[in-house]
Amino acid sequence: MDMKRLTTGLCLCLLVMAQLTLAQQTTNNKIIIDTMETNLNKKAILDFYEIILNNRKFELLDSLIDEHYSSENGILGFEGFKQPLMALITAFPDAKWTIKDILAEGNKVFVKQQMVGTHEKSFQGIAPTYRPVKNEGMVIYEFRNRKVVHYQIQTDRLGFLQQLGIIQLDITTPSKNTAGSVFLVDEFTIPPLALDSFITKMTYNREFIKTIDGFVRDEVMISKDPTGNSIVMTVAVWKDEQYLSIAKELVQQEYARIGFDPQTFYQHMQISMKRQIYTEVGDQLVKL
Repeated sequence: MDMKRLTTGLCLCLLVMAQLTLAQQTTNNKIIIDTMETNLNKKAILDFYEIILNNRKFELLDSLIDEHYSSENGILGFEGFKQPLMALITAFPDAKWTIKDILAEGNKVFVKQQMVGTHEKSFQGIAPTYRPVKNEGMVIYEFRNRKVVHYQIQTDRLGFLQQLGIIQLDITTPSKNTAGSVFLVDEFTIPPLALDSFITKMTYNREFIKTIDGFVRDEVMISKDPTGNSIVMTVAVWKDEQYLSIAKELVQQEYARIGFDPQTFYQHMQISMKRQIYTEVGDQLVKL
């Protein structure tokens, strides 16, 4: 009886050990497979920058981008990935990318990148400035079955616009020849995903008001609040209140002509706006 129990116990022990060994082997195999997948994803991103981007082998994009790809802006599919990329390269035809750092874990690849190029054609409503830019950013690529299904990107948008001369570093102090001028100051709070669309609209507006009689100059400043929203302050200087009043009417007429409703746009993009008007008295700005 004792021998039978001993034999039964030994068999159970061997069975448990076999199951544990099999489970360990399965776990080890999964780790090996996952590691291989991660390394392949990393290699795919390295090839994306060096071969597809820098050597303009865009015909290879369909081997990298999943048909169900979606961007953080909700753009879907292969064309959704390609279109903004091609718009950037069209505007900066000599653009080159450098990977400063790359890390891969699981199904995600993190890249710290740098892009250099010359602004030779219109980009997001900004006319060619023919200025060189150097822009750094961080990108997270998400893979499924060895293809990119999503990515998130953060770049130095403020520095980019400053290099193009679209946004100044500081608002200049009132010049001596602006006595009696009127300063229209708008402050916008803009969520991260709405910033590019806002910049496009703002650039169009800035170019338009420069054609109106009585325009003196304009300035733009951008900062960040603690929640990550952009705070954009625009200052448009006009010769006097009458010129400003006429300008407001002309701007509204232009918006009607192009079918743009600012209030609907701000509401849709969750943008808030505050407006103040000042006049220059001596060397001081006085609120009207």
